[in-house]
Amino acid sequence: MENEWIKINQYDAIRTSEYKGKYSIQKARRTEKDNYLEWVIPNRYSKEAGHSVPALKNNGDYLNVPFQIPLGEGKDQAADVLKALYFQLVELPLLDNAPPDEEEEAVPF
Repeated sequence: MENEWIKINQYDAIRTSEYKGKYSIQKARRTEKDNYLEWVIPNRYSKEAGHSVPALKNNGDYLNVPFQIPLGEGKDQAADVLKALYFQLVELPLLDNAPPDEEEEAVPF
């Protein structure tokens, strides 16, 4: 099954994506007829400049990549990340975590 777009609102949509076994969430802009991937130019740290600068291809053009949030390698890890996000949003404790000891701080996942 093709990964279908999930409508967020009038202007935004997301979908899951898999590339070489790595899963992510991709963002798109919505129109009345279609969804278009949102593209970004990543930054890389430049020793010469002393700060982050836009990433360039070998030919000098800017590197454009789809806006995406990594979920991990394999469906199981991606599903675990999405479950952790769900539990954070509904403020429920994760079922597989034991209560923290009094001396230890709680770990979110």
